[in-house]
Amino acid sequence: MPRVWWHWMNGNVTKEGITADLEWMHRVGIGGMQMFDGSLGTPRFVENRLVWMTPGWKDAFRHAAAEADRLGLEMTMTASGGWSESGGWSESGGPWVTPQQAMKKVVWSETRVSGPRRFAGVLPTPPSVNGPFQGMQNGPDLAFPGDTGLPGAKPLPAERPAGPDPTVYADTKVLAYRLPDADVRMADLKPAVTSAAGAVDAATLMDGDFGKTVSVALPEGAPETWVQFAFARPFRAQAFTFGGAPGLQFVGGPPVPDGRVEASQDGRTWTTLVALPGPGHPTANFAARTYTFPATSARFYRVVMKRPAPNPFGAAFGIGPAKAITILELEFSAAPRVNRWEEKAQYGNMTDYGPAVATPAAPGAVPVRDVVDLTSRLRPDGTLDWQVPAGRWAVLRMGYSLEGTKNHPASPEATGYEVDKLNRAHVAAYIQHYTDQIKGALGSYYGRSFRYLLTDSYEAGMENWTDDMVAQFRARRGYDPTPYLPVLAGRVIGSAAASDKFLWDFRRTIADLFADHHYGTINEALKKDGVGLDAEAMGADFPTSGEGLQDKGRVTIPMGEFWTPGPGQDDGASHMADMKEAASAAHI
Repeated sequence: MPRVWWHWMNGNVTKEGITADLEWMHRVGIGGMQMFDGSLGTPRFVENRLVWMTPGWKDAFRHAAAEADRLGLEMTMTASGGWSESGGWSESGGPWVTPQQAMKKVVWSETRVSGPRRFAGVLPTPPSVNGPFQGMQNGPDLAFPGDTGLPGAKPLPAERPAGPDPTVYADTKVLAYRLPDADVRMADLKPAVTSAAGAVDAATLMDGDFGKTVSVALPEGAPETWVQFAFARPFRAQAFTFGGAPGLQFVGGPPVPDGRVEASQDGRTWTTLVALPGPGHPTANFAARTYTFPATSARFYRVVMKRPAPNPFGAAFGIGPAKAITILELEFSAAPRVNRWEEKAQYGNMTDYGPAVATPAAPGAVPVRDVVDLTSRLRPDGTLDWQVPAGRWAVLRMGYSLEGTKNHPASPEATGYEVDKLNRAHVAAYIQHYTDQIKGALGSYYGRSFRYLLTDSYEAGMENWTDDMVAQFRARRGYDPTPYLPVLAGRVIGSAAASDKFLWDFRRTIADLFADHHYGTINEALKKDGVGLDAEAMGADFPTSGEGLQDKGRVTIPMGEFWTPGPGQDDGASHMADMKEAASAAHI
């Protein structure tokens, strides 16, 4: 018998409505329902809105389980505060997740020193900003537009202004490496910076701070704009980094626009070095990308950016056509960098990690023997005391901060941090708290009419660190990752091939942890109570670092996703693959 999705939208629930819905399902031959508590801007229609997990909501929830039991229906609820294991449709988060238990990313600061001499100074604290990369902030949340003109719609009470979200920073490693002779920072040479629209904030473009923006205007009627760097003498570059503003998935323009990177000896005749944006992702193109190219010496470099096409979905949210390109950083690197390292290190994601994005061999890689672990020399106040050997050195103070991701689109009362998917203890604490709430509301119906929790398609984004990542990597890959950790900041360690291999091992470790510690831990906890886990693990379009067949193999009932296509269209290939993957996992 089929099951259906059953949405409790923004507290518009009554016991009479629950009974009517479930009796209809029983009457027409539906075998059960998967219940979601969400928002999506739904107006209030009932007199008493039932707020998630309040006594009134729990009473209605228990009534639903009792009615399901009476009618012989199978009841499932999402595993986020709404559309998944608590609320919203993704993924496993809620207001009880503490900052220390939330999703994490690698951050770092760099200090350059020369020896031989003693260095005793404070290393800058890496960014503690909640966001996807260094000091980059998350894109703005867009509220779904509510239609208060619908018959019977009542105004919702004004939400209290939310205070700033808590942040976390913790040190992990301090590593120094000897700088290659060619490693000269572009900003130190003070190139003249101009744009098609006139003056531009050159200092902000080259300061390494991904938390500040520069708006480069698109001249009226022009199909593109540009930013130009003019050096006093030829500058040798072999990599380029574009830092754009985080995109709004589905509704905004791409963070890295269509365009090209060019070089010129005279500022008039240009040679294309890189085509922007390059291989990416169907929906979640990352805002920071590094591109390698054959070493080039030129006095002029230019970044040309085309005007983004209007987004019809964005128009529905009041987002008009772009009048400027928002940029966080533009950097040409003299030293080698790992090609597309931001995605390879899982700050972002792309669909193809094959030869098209392999890092080319180039002189200037840092030998593994030249990476020195100084972690034990870092004092609690951030001071490093080190006798610097001869030569020029970069010191990376590495740590982690939060992604800041929250479950969505949940009602405000059910919204909180997404739990760290890579950490078994954090996921176990999360699911224990959540199921305790459900058990308290349902009593004996938990495990009887209430049979499953559900995780919908994964839409919680990326994370690339957890508290015990080094130990987990060493256990699963068989070697110590410490000398290679600067690769997570784009540095080429050992060789181009060795750096790409380390990043493959790093992604493989994240995928293993995601399957074992997220889906596996939730499924194991539920199984002890006779409850199963339905999951679109991890969903179509490669939404995070994982292996779909491995993830689906960790759940009770693997699920696939498909959509009703428009007239004369067929569903996408990724959905067909997702359904075949679910069927395959069910036979393992």
